[in-house]
Order: sequence, then C-alpha cells, then structure tokens
Amino acid sequence: CQRQIIDDELIEMLEIIRNHFNQPLIIDSGYRCLEHNRVVGSRDTSQHVKGKAADIRFESISADDVWEYVTKNKM
Repeated sequence: CQRQIIDDELIEMLEIIRNHFNQPLIIDSGYRCLEHNRVVGSRDTSQHVKGKAADIRFESISADDVWEYVTKNKM
C-alpha cells in the first residue's frame, strides 16, 4: 500500500505506554491496507485497517505486564 493512516489517539496512547515503561516501544504492526490485512489472516473489521491498532512489544518487559498496565488504565 502507498497509503498510511495513523489515529492521533493511538499515537498518544503508545506514547503514554512508552513513557510509563521508560523504554523504547517496538511496533511490529500498525496500519494495514485491507489487502495486507487479509493476507495476514485478519478480519476486514480489524482496527488495523482504520489505523487505530498497533501490535507492540518491549525488549525486556513481558506482554502480560504491558497488558496489565493497559487494562488497568482503561486504554
């Protein structure tokens, strides 16, 4: 795709998460065009095609710890 959409609220949320853990945040997947989204096996209703989702991780912080922080803070 030549098009990229990134929701401003998503950017703000990712920055809050990054600041909380005080480490570089790695984005494995963000915006996906509909064609690519289908190739990776995701649904057409995925928030990735709207630029409102990102698959993230940190080098030394578990996914469980990130999930706990995000859900506790209702992000």
